Amino acid sequence: MLEARGVTVRYGGRVVVDDVDLSAKPGEVLSIAGPNGAGKSTLLAVLSRSVVPCAGTVQIDRTDINLLHPVALARRRAVLEQTPIRDLPFSVVELVEMSIPSSVQPDRTTQISADLLDLLGLRHLSDQPVNTLSGGEAHRAHLARAMAQLRAARDLGEGNYFLIDEPTASLDLAHQREVLNAARGLAKEGIGVIVILHDLTLTAAISDRTVLMCDGRIAAEGRPDDVLTPEILEGVYRTPLRTVRVENQLAVLPRL
Repeated sequence: MLEARGVTVRYGGRVVVDDVDLSAKPGEVLSIAGPNGAGKSTLLAVLSRSVVPCAGTVQIDRTDINLLHPVALARRRAVLEQTPIRDLPFSVVELVEMSIPSSVQPDRTTQISADLLDLLGLRHLSDQPVNTLSGGEAHRAHLARAMAQLRAARDLGEGNYFLIDEPTASLDLAHQREVLNAARGLAKEGIGVIVILHDLTLTAAISDRTVLMCDGRIAAEGRPDDVLTPEILEGVYRTPLRTVRVENQLAVLPRL
């Protein structure tokens, strides 16, 4: 279990995350949604240990994340930031393989890399420098890098959580589908996926549970069908919204 208890973050005098409790378990996709400035990315950064809260604790499999060596933490979780670094001179395949520990056999490293490049439609870009890629291509390359870290950790009996911030923001529809299918595939492998999404229709399609944030707090939590209702959403987003079902999938639309 990845658990946050009483997490509070302040920037200056402003409370960005306010006394939040959150838990995610292996094998589920937990989405975090909400309007801009709701505290979603800050909360994810706390869960990944890139931001230290001014109050509260985070535990990963019952261990305080602050007690873990960076290598030990990297073996338990992988992180894909909203804007990963693009100005890198490495090729795509080098970026992916550098996330795999040297203790992994070279043949296994090559296999993990090749599998993920195929999965994310990057094989034809494998030798291209990351700093020459489009925004969407670079984002998928970093997704492959983070997934390779997880795959290698799974070989070592760890790699239980994947934290992803806005993985579909710069992608076209076909690649959005690839990325979301990859996230669901990881959950089927027993990995807990915690993902921030702005698109509420995608949130409904991918999630086992949804957390809806507003003003730094959790406004609602539960199954997508129970959370993504017009009554709850209009209170959070402060705009008229409606929901419809398309081929048994929930879609959230503005009410014009």
